[in-house]
Amino acid sequence: MTKRKSPDLNYSRLELAQYRLRKIAHALETGGSLSSEEINFLIEALWRVGRGEDANKAFEVTARRGERRTVEQIRRRDSH
Repeated sequence: MTKRKSPDLNYSRLELAQYRLRKIAHALETGGSLSSEEINFLIEALWRVGRGEDANKAFEVTARRGERRTVEQIRRRDSH
């Protein structure tokens, strides 16, 4: 199956969501500031997880059918 990519950025929806989380984590780790959009995203996602929703769904990092979630999965796919 081919990897779905958005035409303008050349990254999948999942890759962009993962990047967003890494960017937020980096800002928190280094004492950087978060935008009000990022803060609201975290608040909503944490509330959803606290109410029992799956964390992957709450943080918008669920993989669609055929989509790879990790770098290791991508490497395994590309090595065949």
